[in-house]
Amino acid sequence: MVWTAPKTWAVDEVLTAADMNTYLRDNTEHLFDRPSDSYENDLSGNISTTSTVLVAVDATRYQVSIDSSNHVLVHFHGTVQIGAINNEANFDIAVDGVLQGDSVGGILNARATVNNYRTPVSFSRLVGPLSPGTHVITLYWSVSAGTLTMLNQAAGATQSVVGQFWAHEV
Repeated sequence: MVWTAPKTWAVDEVLTAADMNTYLRDNTEHLFDRPSDSYENDLSGNISTTSTVLVAVDATRYQVSIDSSNHVLVHFHGTVQIGAINNEANFDIAVDGVLQGDSVGGILNARATVNNYRTPVSFSRLVGPLSPGTHVITLYWSVSAGTLTMLNQAAGATQSVVGQFWAHEV
């Protein structure tokens, strides 16, 4: 449901069923049924990158679409392995192809303190207000050097959190 700005009523104006449906029923549904979309890592294997510039994690996964004209809360969490000590993992989101964080480090970065450093990563970001329409929100990542791997429990990665990426209109 789309929000309709409340009507300014005139004295002695007749209340119609259409008005009740638009301003009461539809607006109430809008308040309780906000647009959202989510992705949970169901891969049978891990995903890796060696890119030193922010790139989409995957062309078809870690991407959500939301029909919104408001603010949207975007969240990601998962477990990664950073290949070598002092290397940095960077994460960002793009809304309709436009990155939202810092041009180098994105929204979140994590530095390895040992070789093959495994760590949970998590961030939330409020974006918007968005223009009316459907928006594609994509998770991006990079690594300063070496390899960055998104771990998956189904691939035998113990002590890892199942990756999840979602967007919800607020």
